[in-house]
Order: sequence, then C-alpha cells, then structure tokens
Amino acid sequence: MEQDEIKERFIQSAFIGWQMGAGSGKKFGEYLGEIGLSEKQAVAEATPEDRKLAAKAAIAKAEEILAMASNKDKA
Repeated sequence: MEQDEIKERFIQSAFIGWQMGAGSGKKFGEYLGEIGLSEKQAVAEATPEDRKLAAKAAIAKAEEILAMASNKDKA
C-alpha cells in the first residue's frame, strides 16, 4: 500500500472520529492539523507530547460516545 493511500485512509478514519465529536468543536481541517494529518499542519508548533495528549483526548471522547451509544442500545 502506498503512503498516500495509507494517509487517505487515516484521514477518512479521522473524519468519522471528528463527526463523532473528536476535535473539541474545531473545523475538520484544524482537527487534521492537530493530529498531524494536514498538509498545512495547522498546529505546526505542537510538540510530540501535545500530539499524544490530543490523541488520548480524542480516544477518550470516542470511548465516551461509544459508551453512550451502548447505553442507548440497552434501554
């Protein structure tokens, strides 16, 4: 698989996560920059630690959304 194809798949996955609430109300392009998938790198000054924290926050948000969806299914 080519690098461009891999990146495109990551972007598609990020879009789904963004639609589910990851990104703290940011525009999709800003969110891509935050997680390091934007060509422009909107958050170029972000350190690797900043990106790790942002990724953890996105994962926590996704887990929260999944838990809420799971609770709705049980009701």
